[in-house]
Amino acid sequence: MKHNILLVVILLLSPFAYSQVISIQDVQKEIDRIDAFDGELDGIISLSNYLQSNKATQIFIQIPSQIIQKLSIEEKGITYSRRVLKGLHDVLSKVSPNDYFQLSYYEKLMVIAKELVFNKDHNLVLNKLKSEAKIALNLAELIKNHPEAKSFWLYTIQFYPTEVLSKFIQLYNEPYALEILEAVALDAPTVMKEYFGSNHLNARILKQSTKDEINTLFAIFKQHGTASKAYILLNEIINGNLTILQAHKIGSNNQQLFDKLIQIRKNEYIYGNYSVEKEIEALCMEKVVEINLRHDENDAVRFEPINDKSAEEIYFYMVYTPEEIFTSSFLGMYSRMMAKNTFSSGYDFLKSMHFTKFRVFLKQCAGYGKLDDFLATMNAEQKASLINLLCQNLDKTGGNLGPAVDVADFYASLYRQDLKSLLKNTIEKNLIDRASNDDLNGMKLYGLLFKLMGGEPETYIWQFDFDLPLLDRITSKDLFLDGLHIQQHFFYDDEDGVNAYNNFLSHFGADWKREDKGNFLILTTGPQNQRIQMYIVKPANEIEAREELKNLFDKNRRFPDLIVHRGHSYYVENTIAHMTNHTKIAILGSCGGFQNIAQAMENALDVHIVSTKQIGTLLVNNALIIETIETIKKGKDIVWPELWKRVRNRVGGNPRFNDYVPPHLNLGARFIKAYNTISEN
Repeated sequence: MKHNILLVVILLLSPFAYSQVISIQDVQKEIDRIDAFDGELDGIISLSNYLQSNKATQIFIQIPSQIIQKLSIEEKGITYSRRVLKGLHDVLSKVSPNDYFQLSYYEKLMVIAKELVFNKDHNLVLNKLKSEAKIALNLAELIKNHPEAKSFWLYTIQFYPTEVLSKFIQLYNEPYALEILEAVALDAPTVMKEYFGSNHLNARILKQSTKDEINTLFAIFKQHGTASKAYILLNEIINGNLTILQAHKIGSNNQQLFDKLIQIRKNEYIYGNYSVEKEIEALCMEKVVEINLRHDENDAVRFEPINDKSAEEIYFYMVYTPEEIFTSSFLGMYSRMMAKNTFSSGYDFLKSMHFTKFRVFLKQCAGYGKLDDFLATMNAEQKASLINLLCQNLDKTGGNLGPAVDVADFYASLYRQDLKSLLKNTIEKNLIDRASNDDLNGMKLYGLLFKLMGGEPETYIWQFDFDLPLLDRITSKDLFLDGLHIQQHFFYDDEDGVNAYNNFLSHFGADWKREDKGNFLILTTGPQNQRIQMYIVKPANEIEAREELKNLFDKNRRFPDLIVHRGHSYYVENTIAHMTNHTKIAILGSCGGFQNIAQAMENALDVHIVSTKQIGTLLVNNALIIETIETIKKGKDIVWPELWKRVRNRVGGNPRFNDYVPPHLNLGARFIKAYNTISEN
């Protein structure tokens, strides 16, 4: 207690006390502010159930208090204490009533903060930081003076250069600042160029560099300004394959630029990696959208844009647009790619492109029924080698679970037992390797994948409890926590949205009370202790309705239990933003891949997600949603395997229903949830 008081006095009397210095009281005020979000300042944060409340209390009250206590009993100097308190305050001050329920994110953040303060093993701390790099970088104030700080920032730039750049204002006084800025510039030159020609701090510091590669960037600016796409071809300029003028001219021709980028992408290590990736993605998107928009045309017209394209180009179009490409677009492009492929095996074809995004491609092939066709071009040794590559370094991604989720989804799409066994055995080998090296993050990731595939990771490791969520049922009690069940249906203002809206409403008769609130409708049914309220967004008023309903739910402190997205995948982020820990079911359709699934599960810790591999159909969507609503209305538990059978009967064997994925079969979602909640022994 005496140490605590002394620390407070020192902080308050310091010459910076009234500007940059944060005191213990300042941090405590933030803890109390968050504590009061539930209406009571009582040292407990109350959320929708006991487990969530217990976790939130630990994250926002107990861990920060432990860190403060640690500072009070350890004499580490005033500079260290100031830095820790400021870092802690920075995190807590950003927590708001709109996002404090994102427990897995804040739990990781606070656990890392605690590691930085408590753990004396610098290598272990560095490994922890690397395994959650995207989250850890938000603790810049705590990390920047750590002995392994430079190693962490240079590692993280490989995956998140723009995010590191956004934290540079907190790092510019550090001895390694110039190295960090150089690394960002050489990975994301199209981002850094925007500071050239200004007096911005970033430009001033970068001009101190003596590296020839950095001088090349400034030379591009001097000759062609910031509008040139020569920056994207930095790799070729530095390696002497192009002059700046040649790169500038190529950049003005999209086809020439695309051809050059494909060749660059075949190398493992390149200058300008971030900028190259973004440009390839943009060019591929243009082509795939063009083909998608011709979906009503015959194949000769629809696929005319790729008639003169090579197998390599078509491959890039597909793997760089996994969230937008239609099923029919993929199938047509795949057949044309295979017809133009000059390699004797698919393995050699992928190898010729340095296996660029091959996990995405294999997942696409599995999902669209082309995996057997593609693998049939390979011998047994090549298949084994490909599966081995598929499973490599899934834990070396800076905390990005996307590749591991791709593997989980790939496994779920397999029908051949020999391939499933091969994949499972390969994951097992990687798990054994991580266990032999005491790699906690690797054990956790590969252990979970092995468990999902039916293995027993406990045979090799004891450090984790691999308690996988089944996601196979939700009780009626959980859907009527206070005798009320709230749904929110998002319809968006396009032709499909209007048609879906009108068709959906036709399913509800006189037993549903209908209220028109201008921008949205409310449909109500059921007795007082089991009432259902559906808030249905009008497509023409979707923007106003979303804002109005958000304010309504915030005011009532009661949020939807079920959310439905009816619209294109590029709208789904708007729907996901309205999910909270009250959300138990989310029917999201073609939800746009890993990032959106991960965000949905971040916003709603216990959510069961129904998705489709491709764009849903009106018939199947309505059958699925109506069956779910009717089950809830009857007061029955949602048992997904049983509900799925009933929906299949409703749609009469419609083949498009096979594209829909129930929560218990969504291995990617189960993996994310388990990874975010698994406990370490």
